[in-house]
Amino acid sequence: MEQGHNTRTLIDPDGNEIEIDLGISPLISEIWKANIKTIACCENYYFEEGWIWIKLPVEDAKKLLSILSEYDEDIHSLYNRIHRQINTDGYDIYEKEGECAEGTWRYGVQPRDLRRIEREVGDKTMNYIRLLSLDITFDISVIFPTWDYDEVLRRIKEFNNERLYLQRINDK
Repeated sequence: MEQGHNTRTLIDPDGNEIEIDLGISPLISEIWKANIKTIACCENYYFEEGWIWIKLPVEDAKKLLSILSEYDEDIHSLYNRIHRQINTDGYDIYEKEGECAEGTWRYGVQPRDLRRIEREVGDKTMNYIRLLSLDITFDISVIFPTWDYDEVLRRIKEFNNERLYLQRINDK
């Protein structure tokens, strides 16, 4: 999907050159340093401006959210907006007439068929399915407001710096 954002070429953990939207390239780089895989991302989510979208495998989404989740009781805290706290009546405390209130993080789940193979045939990309295998997985879309970007980046950097520090201590 063409967004028209300026991009920067980064090398992903598998050694592939990937074009990443310039506005979120430092975050994606830090996410990869934390050994978290991403599938896709966009600095200005295509359904609605002012939102960042990152699509990850399930286990990687769990790791990312674990790193970002610093407990805070404040109802408007990043923690509570990430976790969309539910009140005792079973309603999202941030919902207003069926919509998420400002800043509440959003999530999506998409199935992905790992049997699919893409091959270049001439100037076209052809999709093939390996019929003899069964391998469906799910990916998680994490969608958050752009104003959370600096804090999300700070927390990922802090995690990476702590991990690097501990690694240096263990290497001695």
